[in-house]
Amino acid sequence: MKQKVWSITEEKKTKRMPAGTVPLPSLQPSPRSPLWAATLSLFLWGLGQLYNKQYREGVLFFLLMMFWASIFYFTLNLWNRLPLGSLAIFLSLTGLSLLGISFWTYQIFEAYRAANRKKSTEFSGMENALIAAVASILIPGWGQLINGQPKKATFFLPFHFLRCWLTGLFWLTPFLWQHLSVGPEKIFFEKFLLGISLTIPLIVIFCLLSISDAIKIAQHPGKREPLRKRIKYAWNRWRIKMPRVKVSKLRKRRVVLLVLLLLALAAVYLSSIYFPVKQDYLSKMTELEQKLEDAGFVIIPEYLKKVSTIFTYLI
Repeated sequence: MKQKVWSITEEKKTKRMPAGTVPLPSLQPSPRSPLWAATLSLFLWGLGQLYNKQYREGVLFFLLMMFWASIFYFTLNLWNRLPLGSLAIFLSLTGLSLLGISFWTYQIFEAYRAANRKKSTEFSGMENALIAAVASILIPGWGQLINGQPKKATFFLPFHFLRCWLTGLFWLTPFLWQHLSVGPEKIFFEKFLLGISLTIPLIVIFCLLSISDAIKIAQHPGKREPLRKRIKYAWNRWRIKMPRVKVSKLRKRRVVLLVLLLLALAAVYLSSIYFPVKQDYLSKMTELEQKLEDAGFVIIPEYLKKVSTIFTYLI
């Protein structure tokens, strides 16, 4: 009986696929820049979301901005037709302005964060001190976005929006003043303007801080860490007794800054003696006081007289 030792079997032939049906690798779109997304949302609500291809949020935010702006537009156009005693409407517009400023800042931060989530590596900033400084001079907080610090930018950006809002408020004050009833409403409006004007130095200080911080972080990217972490790192360095800056250097810097401050004060004093800045200032202040008194203001002219007296005493 013959036994079958081995056998040859035909291999199955694989079917060849046509060239046109070979699947090609899908090309992913290039990741969006968080800086561009935040910058676009800085000028128009929802534009950064549209840049991130978040079309539903972008259209919704844009429509909200149009609705928000239309309320101010139609209210100011109809202000002359409103009855006397429009303080409640003015306060409602003020609250709506603050709400719009808060949402404006939020949608900028949201556009930045949404674009940053899609990137493989977190955006670490441009590290260009000149661009960061110019951006912060134009819009406080914009330089922080360029440096890749969105949380710090959300702290400085409201001061820019408040600055724009105050400019519009002072420009519209004569127009709004005409339709306030004589008595408690006008007194309250004067107190409101006086209290708001006292925040101008604070806004200027934070605008200068934004410029200084943008330059410092752009020149030293290692300092872009949050303040909490930097304090923690400093505490760890102190614990392991790392070499620290000598006190003598810090004292020298303080002395130099003090000397520069004294020289600046001396320069201001000498310029006030040789140039008639004081007389021009007092004449303009007196003219402004007279115009406000003729318009019916009471509290603000008295405050300007006190400021003029203090200015005369100091210089």
